[in-house]
Amino acid sequence: MELTGSVFVFTDNNDFFGGNTLQRDPVYALQAHVVRTFGRGWWLSGGAGWGLGGETEINGVNSDNHIGDFLAGVSVGFPVAGNQSMKLGFVRTRTQEFVGADSNSFVVGWSVRF
Repeated sequence: MELTGSVFVFTDNNDFFGGNTLQRDPVYALQAHVVRTFGRGWWLSGGAGWGLGGETEINGVNSDNHIGDFLAGVSVGFPVAGNQSMKLGFVRTRTQEFVGADSNSFVVGWSVRF
């Protein structure tokens, strides 16, 4: 199990699109993950994350575009050969604010250990 808190801090961009100045408030995030391993290289995981903040100003004018996103996902991993494995997963993103888009993503991964 894992619980992680993060703060993303941004510096001013004084050369933003045509010489404008872009300022962004910090983005605060919280993530939780659970992973369960099974015999012979199988594993199952689930996780969720939430982020908010990040409102921007351009030349001192508030853009009213703060972030409020929720993500959740599950994945399973299994062995394919002696040094190879596959991962299948699904991630759901939901925007809690009017800026952004909801999405569903399927993930396929292949790993080789050397």
